[in-house]
Amino acid sequence: MFKILSPGNRPQEMIRKLLFYQQYGVEEYYIYDPQGVELIGYWRIDEHLEEIEQINAWVSPRLQIRFELTENNLEIYRFSLQSNLNSVLNKNTNAPNKSVNEQKKP
Repeated sequence: MFKILSPGNRPQEMIRKLLFYQQYGVEEYYIYDPQGVELIGYWRIDEHLEEIEQINAWVSPRLQIRFELTENNLEIYRFSLQSNLNSVLNKNTNAPNKSVNEQKKP
């Protein structure tokens, strides 16, 4: 669950939603404030949603995405086996950035 705050959101509403998500088994819950460039995350440990202490560079175990907070915004990166493999292949072969299939062709 990912919530982007707007100026009208109230703290009581966010607490109520957190308790609701906790009760109904949500595995991860993220709240992003674009005005303050702040991200708060919670993940399920046993029966409770616990706050993620170090959220910058956090990799979601459920979604397999990484959150990076910069000075001006939140950047989200999706992990892909193919893109990671391409990166390793390109470093090892000094080949231009090609797909795995293209690199296998003669």
